Amino acid sequence: MGKGQNWSFDAIISVVIFLVAIIAFFYIISYTNRSDQVRQLSREGELLSKKILVGQNATDIAFIQGNKVLPGKLAEFANLSYLSLKSQLGIKQEFCMHFEDESGNLIYIEVPNGTGIIQKAGIGSSRFTISGVNCS
Repeated sequence: MGKGQNWSFDAIISVVIFLVAIIAFFYIISYTNRSDQVRQLSREGELLSKKILVGQNATDIAFIQGNKVLPGKLAEFANLSYLSLKSQLGIKQEFCMHFEDESGNLIYIEVPNGTGIIQKAGIGSSRFTISGVNCS
C-alpha cells in the first residue's frame, strides 16, 4: 500500500460545514448591505419629498403647494444643475424625478432656457431613462 492520506467521514463533514458557514456569512453580509441601501434610499426619498413641499421645510427649491405644482418654481428647480440639486436636497444617491398623469403617461416638464423652452422628461441624473427617454 502506498502512503496517502485518508479522508475520514468526520473530516468531510467538517469541510462541508465550514463551506456552508462561509457561504452563509457572505450571504448575510450582502443582505445587510442591501437593507442598508434600501433604508438610505427611503430616508433620501422622504427628505426629497419634504424639501419640495412649500410650507414643510420651506426652502427656495420647493415647488409643490398642497396637491398643485407651481410651474414657475418647478422651472427654477429644473434649471438647476444636477450637482447643485443633489447638494441643496442633501441627497447622496442618484435620482430622477418625473411626473405622470393618472393613466401613467409621462408629463414633460417645460423649462425656459436662453433660446426658448425645452421639454424635459425628468429632473435628475442622465443615467436614468423614463419610458425609454433620458431623464435630464
